Amino acid sequence: GNHDYHDERFSADHAQQSGEMAYYQSFSMPTKGEAGGVPSNTQAFYSYDIGNVHFLSIDSHGEEDNASRLFDTLGRQVRWIKEDLAANKKDWVVAYWHHPPYSMGSHNSDTETQLIKIRENFVGILERYGVDLVLCGHSHSYERSKLMKGHFGIEQSFDTKYFLSTSSGKYDGTSNSCPYIKDESNKGTVYVVSGSAGALDHAQTSFPHDALPYADISVGGASMIEVEGNRLDLKWIASNGEIRDRFTMMKNVNKKTVINIKKGQKAVLKASYVGEYSWKGSKLKTRSIEVRPNVTTTYTVQDRYSCIQDVFEVNVK
Repeated sequence: GNHDYHDERFSADHAQQSGEMAYYQSFSMPTKGEAGGVPSNTQAFYSYDIGNVHFLSIDSHGEEDNASRLFDTLGRQVRWIKEDLAANKKDWVVAYWHHPPYSMGSHNSDTETQLIKIRENFVGILERYGVDLVLCGHSHSYERSKLMKGHFGIEQSFDTKYFLSTSSGKYDGTSNSCPYIKDESNKGTVYVVSGSAGALDHAQTSFPHDALPYADISVGGASMIEVEGNRLDLKWIASNGEIRDRFTMMKNVNKKTVINIKKGQKAVLKASYVGEYSWKGSKLKTRSIEVRPNVTTTYTVQDRYSCIQDVFEVNVK
C-alpha cells in the first residue's frame, strides 16, 4: 500500500518505480510459486495456497516495469492474475490488496482516483474468475458487503439488485441470516474493508457505503478467516474481544442425491455442508449416518436454522 512506498530514504515516486523500500528487505515472498500458484517472479505480487484456499497478494500502489499499475488491465500484474486464477484448482479464492474499490470510511471510493480506477477497471476481472472474498485496508474502518456482483459505479448508482443474496450471511439465528450459497450459477464476491486494527479514523458523511451495510467506525478490530471444506467463515473481532460482525459462505450444498442399493444392503448418507445436523426421523446428530431400508425411502437432513437441506433418495431393489 501507499504507506509501504513512503520509505524515508526515497521519494514515494522513486519507490513506486524502483521497488527500493524497506518492505522488500524485511520480508521474503514466494515469487517462484513455491507455496502454490503461478510464479510471479516479483515480490510485488504473488500467490500461495493454504489448505483448500488460494490467496492472491496484490500490489495496488506500485508501478510495474515503470509502465503500469493495478488498474492498467493490460499490465504485467493483471496478466499474471488472469493466468494464476485460470490455473487455480483450489476450492476457495481470497484476494487482498490495500486500496478498496468500495469505501466510505476515512477514504472515499467515489472521489479518489486509485479507488475509482480499481473498481471500474479491475474488480470485474476477479468476479469473472469467481474470486470469493476480497480484503482491503486503506480506510481505517470496518466495512463489509453482502454477496454481490457487477457494480462498478459510484455509490449513488448502487442498487440492491447487485446483491445476489438478501441475507446478512451472519448465520447466527437472527432474522434473514442464512449463509451465502455459491454454486455454478451464483458466483458473487464478498468485499471487506478491514482497516481498523492499527488505528481508527473519521468516516465520510454517507458512511456506511450502500454496498457495505455492515460497518463499524466506533471501535477497532481485526478479521479472522476460518475454512473447513466447502464452508468459509469470516469473523470481525473488535478490540474488546467481541465478535461484532461475521458471515458464512458455503459452496455446493442443498444437494439431492439418489442412491441405488439391493434389499439388505446399507447406504451411507453424508450431509453436503459443515455445521450441525438434524436427520428427519433420527436422533443422530452426526454428519454421516448409515441406513438399511427395506423399501425405497427418502431421507432429509437440515442445519440448525433450517437454511440448508439435503435430500437422499435411497432406491431399494
